[in-house]
Amino acid sequence: MLVFAAQKSDVVAINNALERYQELDPTFSGTREYKLLADLATAIDEEDLAKFTDAVKEFDSMTQLDAWKTTLLLRVKEALNAKELEEDDLT
Repeated sequence: MLVFAAQKSDVVAINNALERYQELDPTFSGTREYKLLADLATAIDEEDLAKFTDAVKEFDSMTQLDAWKTTLLLRVKEALNAKELEEDDLT
């Protein structure tokens, strides 16, 4: 739970960074990298595992993710999945 809470609060940091990068380079918002980060932030904010997975798959189909990025994204996905399982647990 604590891991997920930290990631959820990072959505604000992600969005702030995206705005800063857009100010530095106005063309950034048209890149696949921007779309990936924006989609991931939305998926985390909405706690939507399917949306998160779709965003990663879409990006990876055009630009293969390296091992480091894959590891980080898997950690976030596991945290989202744990949160989803926690919500589904009725006991």
